Amino acid sequence: MLPWQRADSPAEAGPVGRRWAVALLCVLLIFLSGYRLLLTQSGQLFWPDEFRYVHALHVLDEIRQGNLGASVAWLFTVPSVPEANMGARPSYVALSIIPATVQGLANLVAGIGPQDPGFYRIPAIANVFISLAIGIVMFKLALLFVHDRGFALLSALVYGLLANTNLYVRHLFPYDLALLLLLGALLLVVGEQHDAAGLHRRALGAGLLAGLGFTTYPGYDPFVVILAAAVVCNPVGSFRHLAMMGASMMCVGLVWEGIARLGGLSLVALTFRFFGTMTVEQGSFEETLIFLPRYLWDVEGPAGAALLALLVVFAAMAARGRYGRFELGIFGAATAIYLVFGAAGVFFHRTVYYGRLVHMYLPFVVIASVLALSKMRHARLRLATAWVVALASIVAFAPVAAAELTATFPREILQGIAATQGAGHPPCTVMSTALDRLAPARSECDAILENAGHLYPIPPQLSMATPPGFTLVRSWKHPLQFRPYWYEGYSIEERATLSADPLEIKLYRRVP
Repeated sequence: MLPWQRADSPAEAGPVGRRWAVALLCVLLIFLSGYRLLLTQSGQLFWPDEFRYVHALHVLDEIRQGNLGASVAWLFTVPSVPEANMGARPSYVALSIIPATVQGLANLVAGIGPQDPGFYRIPAIANVFISLAIGIVMFKLALLFVHDRGFALLSALVYGLLANTNLYVRHLFPYDLALLLLLGALLLVVGEQHDAAGLHRRALGAGLLAGLGFTTYPGYDPFVVILAAAVVCNPVGSFRHLAMMGASMMCVGLVWEGIARLGGLSLVALTFRFFGTMTVEQGSFEETLIFLPRYLWDVEGPAGAALLALLVVFAAMAARGRYGRFELGIFGAATAIYLVFGAAGVFFHRTVYYGRLVHMYLPFVVIASVLALSKMRHARLRLATAWVVALASIVAFAPVAAAELTATFPREILQGIAATQGAGHPPCTVMSTALDRLAPARSECDAILENAGHLYPIPPQLSMATPPGFTLVRSWKHPLQFRPYWYEGYSIEERATLSADPLEIKLYRRVP
């Protein structure tokens, strides 16, 4: 008998009824939506990569002016700098036109412009809805694997409370949108395991979603291996379905290539240029194989430790043949691509993992862990372990949430200073990465703001002595005091520096 059963089968009902499952999932999503909406009050445009979102605003502006060629170019690159590497993500820019249109309406109706604090909160609020949609997809995927609504809810809870899950919501990144599209593609394939004709349609839809996902953020291109495994290992799947999904996926790329040609560009060339940047070291090559377990342990705390323990249980059960071909194919593919790219980093210095790259793997970590939990033979052990995992997630979530909600960002600090001093001259900014600017700032400025920006790379010296003739009037915690940010491209040595010398933003004013 196949390890998968229809949604109306008794085995799938589990101890939690359908109505209770929906109600509890809604409660979880309402809580997460409130928390994530609070996060959107600050943080936008802190990371340099966030400015790719601004391309959507340029697209609309060029269309308004009738410059269709320039609007097409903004989908792929910077028209004035054609060689600029934008990571070949036209679907992200195109889909970002939706919140960008809302921003334009807010500007016309309410006069809210780029200088206003709320202007860039609009796309961040859109991220909240995207992240909630991922939570729903996670629940549905977990239900298809564990056949129990209680354990599916546990998957949604654990995943929803992870630091990595909530890390990118306030920022204007493509990661969550790409992940939603790819998980949606996987859900289509996993959701049909009885009707080959039905899988034909789903494979086509999965290919379209995957094509959009890969052109939203090409860093998740390895996901294609997981999708291929899901099709081939499907009880009614075949290589014909795989070919159909691949053709559908290629259609998306061909459409974007044709559009790029209208702007005198090539999506293929931009994609190869993007992958050429992966050999540039940001982070540490030597930790790529152990990056995910290190991230779980150091960033996710008790929840990460619980997931690591359950992953060991999952591996032991897999070795003893406790899972079917479909389960082993999908989770084996996720494991294989992680190890291949990790080995490429350690032995060939070709790739480096960051938090945003392992973002793609964490849904599989969570579902595999809960799947192992659901396979435990003794009911009391299953129940006790489930409660331990849930409590570990809540305990880990609380301090991370408090730190995220109280974080201050340079853009908001500068806006606050401008609001208090009116039309006066803004403070001069000096970064630890460029202290050579301190000398002219001392002679030309009445106020100096230190480290009010994103720092990369991390310099050996993270602060300066009070400039002669100035006095320190206020300081703020720098966002890079938040531990999850340390794993976004910083090396082992840089993380040690950030830990030993917490970074601060400081405001100095000239002594009268």
